Amino acid sequence: KELSHKRILNYWDFFNLREQPNFMVIGSIIGWMTNKDSIIWGSGVREPDNPLPAIPRKVLAVRGPLTRKYLISQGVECPEIYGDPALLLPKIYPLSFVNKKYLIGVILHKNDLGNSIIKEFIERERNKARQIDIKHYKDWRQVIKEIVECEMIISSSLHGLILSDAYHIPNIWIKFSDETFDGSFKYLDYFASVKRPIDRPLIIRSRLDLSDLLQYKDSYSPITFDAQKLLSVCPFIDKNKILP
Repeated sequence: KELSHKRILNYWDFFNLREQPNFMVIGSIIGWMTNKDSIIWGSGVREPDNPLPAIPRKVLAVRGPLTRKYLISQGVECPEIYGDPALLLPKIYPLSFVNKKYLIGVILHKNDLGNSIIKEFIERERNKARQIDIKHYKDWRQVIKEIVECEMIISSSLHGLILSDAYHIPNIWIKFSDETFDGSFKYLDYFASVKRPIDRPLIIRSRLDLSDLLQYKDSYSPITFDAQKLLSVCPFIDKNKILP
């Protein structure tokens, strides 16, 4: 909406839109929502072993190189243009300076909400750690502000990691077991797109220690991402509004 300055409609909510172009912009939806009228700009794949349901109308950019490899294996042309569009948020909502309020911010995948280890950690470190809800919010800008108010983020949610990277907040990919519903493909796809040398999460099975987590902060390096390259192929950007 911020890029196009137009109203956003859910393709599946309107029967009369079914033969119109639909834009696949964010999320791991290519493997199950693609149809012949889909135009892909930034979304990705979650389960690479599943066949593509249809050949899309066009692919302009994808989340990462693993998604590109998958599409090529399915007979689809795909350019080497990568990036989750959430990485563009600093161009829409720049935050140059925000007072830090917490040492650690915790962002959980929906399947991890209510995790007892995190609940105990937040209660114990309530003045130094906060949990951030990126699913249920009234204003997305508030979510960004809560992330930037933290010195560091630990996240089992992919977009928790992406938003943190976008705003240069050190972050760690965490999981609570070796096997989760989402697997690791989408995370590795994203990390490859921004040249983060990560191949596995930090598995958390027991009590969290604040000082242990903070040791990871100094090893964080900012991501490599070409925002202009992704924007240059955006199919719906308002050409009259030039982003910085």
